[in-house]
Amino acid sequence: MHDMRAIAKSLFRRLMREERGNVLMIVGLSIIPLTFATGMAVDYTQAMRLQTRLNAAADAAALSGVTQTAMTQTNGTACATATKMFIAQSTGLPGLTLNTADPAQLKITLTDASGTYDCASNAAALSNNVSLRRTMVVTYRGQSANTFAGILRIRTLTVKGSSTAFAQIANIDFYLALDMSQSMLLPATTSGLASMVANTQGQQDGYGNKGCAFACHQAETRPYDSNGNSLATDIMSNPLVTPSSPAPTGNNPDTRPRIDNYAVARNLGLTLRTDLVGNAVSALINDAITTEAANGATYRVGISTFDYQYTQRWPTSGNTSNVANYWVDSNLQNVLNYAQTTGGSNGQGWSSLVTPYCLNNYRVCGTNDNDTDTSLTAAITGALANMPAQGGTGTKTSPLAVLFIITDGMRDESNSGRQLGPLPYSLCQQIAARNIQVAVLETQYLPSSASDNWSITNVRNPFLSPTNKISPALYSCAAGTQINSWPPPGGTNPGVLYYQVTTDGDISAALVSLFNMAVAQARLTG
Repeated sequence: MHDMRAIAKSLFRRLMREERGNVLMIVGLSIIPLTFATGMAVDYTQAMRLQTRLNAAADAAALSGVTQTAMTQTNGTACATATKMFIAQSTGLPGLTLNTADPAQLKITLTDASGTYDCASNAAALSNNVSLRRTMVVTYRGQSANTFAGILRIRTLTVKGSSTAFAQIANIDFYLALDMSQSMLLPATTSGLASMVANTQGQQDGYGNKGCAFACHQAETRPYDSNGNSLATDIMSNPLVTPSSPAPTGNNPDTRPRIDNYAVARNLGLTLRTDLVGNAVSALINDAITTEAANGATYRVGISTFDYQYTQRWPTSGNTSNVANYWVDSNLQNVLNYAQTTGGSNGQGWSSLVTPYCLNNYRVCGTNDNDTDTSLTAAITGALANMPAQGGTGTKTSPLAVLFIITDGMRDESNSGRQLGPLPYSLCQQIAARNIQVAVLETQYLPSSASDNWSITNVRNPFLSPTNKISPALYSCAAGTQINSWPPPGGTNPGVLYYQVTTDGDISAALVSLFNMAVAQARLTG
């Protein structure tokens, strides 16, 4: 017996010292937790996929309550639509437990000017109300069934989320400020530019540069006065106003009036940018009439032009002390009639609003004003003088205010000395300080159009090419934040009310697009 006990002790000590089977034992013991860890990862992944689909359902439900159609219906209908949308997209999802009748698991709220309401418990308060401003919030909390973790009595994982959507059917006052300076009398097409230059080859700038791309108005169309003094030298080679008038005899100066470059363009049948701006205004108002009816909103429009000064065009009277009498017209058909009467069927009448200038673009013949014919300062300060002290919230008694600026953006004004270049950002800050939105349609000032020696030195080289300083200033005004490079870092923001049109571009489509961007208020916010 003693020997047997000794042998048993020896075998046990040998077994305890043996290491060759430890790996197998460790693996065997590890299989169970590894299996559960893998299974729980699968359960978690399934829960996240389910939550992603529920997030999409919540987004769709929130947005369904603020669509263009929903905003014309009662708050109660919006709540019912959002609830129905979420239930339709969440019902039947595999592994989901979510009781949509339980407010702890699905809650949809609607907020308007009068307060916040639970869609499930405030049906009576919501049923007959139509709101111009509406926020829908959809919040859910459900359970995703586990397969592997259920063995450990972790039977579900929580899935939850929330989505918010906001919309506003705003009553908006649109103030259109149209650049009618000489530089806007540029042919609207590439072929038109070429034709204009080709037909003015007799005009030179003294440095060998021939031809003029602009269809400039000229108040004085006599190349010489009775004393032989040079007047409109830039039209000396243009055709006579009266072709059959006799030529002067002897040493008498040729004082016969000649057509200016505007007449050259018209005789060539060219479409100018100002023509297209007039057509674009009519297109915008037509779109406003349709959109106003569809949205159940009130839109009012005022039209002004600017060159060296600001001119109110329509309506012809108003004030800023009474919302009912602002410098805008709620009868859009009246505004459309004005636009069409001014421009005619082809918009060419709008070009007649461009002020005729004298030799060297003097506003008063013989008086040198340094060609300061485009005052963006006058444009902005004039527009602000005819706008409310503060833009409103979108109600009928407090309409939103949007200033549309249609311009090539090249400033040339007398303001503490001659000022050339881009729109000053300080002017845009004055607009923003009054809670007024800015929309900019840039009719690009082409570097190639600045072809004479003075324009190359003073306009093209410092402001257009190789560095574009005009577009960043206009974009900054619309964006409400100053940038100094072009294109903007990261590209243009689609939410900024800015559009650039160059030669051969569709100004009407661009302006209508800007208008639709301004009135489209629905957006997903969370």
